Amino acid sequence: MKDFETEYRKWLDMHLSKRKGERLRMLKEQHGYGEKLLLEQLWRPVVGNFDFLHPEYEVLDEDGNYYYIDIAYVRHTKPTAIESDGFNPHARDADRSTFKKSRRRQNALLLAG
Repeated sequence: MKDFETEYRKWLDMHLSKRKGERLRMLKEQHGYGEKLLLEQLWRPVVGNFDFLHPEYEVLDEDGNYYYIDIAYVRHTKPTAIESDGFNPHARDADRSTFKKSRRRQNALLLAG
């Protein structure tokens, strides 16, 4: 089996090369330590590859708001959301506005199925 770092870098570079605008910015700024750790310690040991995975996957809610799923498994019509919600950005360092936005995002994803 390939080295995780090599496989991960190839997968991430492929997604970076296909993104433009806000989707590219979100991938560069939001995909980080927690998402990588999730892939390294959970996903790859269980599944063995990164097939059908899309980092910072863009979804649109009924009100026209864009949200980004940390990692989406897209094999069928509706993607499966995989989230790596760390304590610092979602609790410790969150102000009221950040907390409210996070809950709206979570609720929109749940309501979208």
